[in-house]
Amino acid sequence: MKRVTSVLAAAALALVVGASSAQAQTLVVGVGGGVVLPQGDLNDVAKMGYHGAAMAWYILPSNLGFRADLIYAQVPADEDALGVDGKFKLMTGVANVSYMFKGSKTITPYVIGSLGYFSVKFEDGDADNNVGFGGGAGILINTGGKAKIAIEARYITIQSDPSKTNLIPVTAAIAFPLGK
Repeated sequence: MKRVTSVLAAAALALVVGASSAQAQTLVVGVGGGVVLPQGDLNDVAKMGYHGAAMAWYILPSNLGFRADLIYAQVPADEDALGVDGKFKLMTGVANVSYMFKGSKTITPYVIGSLGYFSVKFEDGDADNNVGFGGGAGILINTGGKAKIAIEARYITIQSDPSKTNLIPVTAAIAFPLGK
């Protein structure tokens, strides 16, 4: 996990340095959170949870974007299904590619594809570290000031063994473009 975090931090730094040299490009940083909806086998043993996220998003003039996310999530175990009380905890670093569609002055829709390294563990158990991927869609809302609001949902599949861990994070974030 330390290696993935280091790589994502280096990528975010490279984006910041690159952003200062190009005027039409935009670097956006933000924080957010929301709900996590377990899917598939995870839905059999867990209930709806929550997550928090920090992001750095580099958007090119072509509307293609690159984003790095650091995410922490907790999903409570279904005590009736597992026979034990506790939480599933998830920490991850995710690299994303996005594309912004033409929208109105206020709302810009986008699609996003994700690839990341996920550490999932039960509160008192060993961590299971795996690669995960997914995709989703969202909207970027212009508030009229510098701040922007992003609302998105993604479907994530973590390549766990013996079965995949699937979830849908629904996120609301506040983001601020850096620079001009």
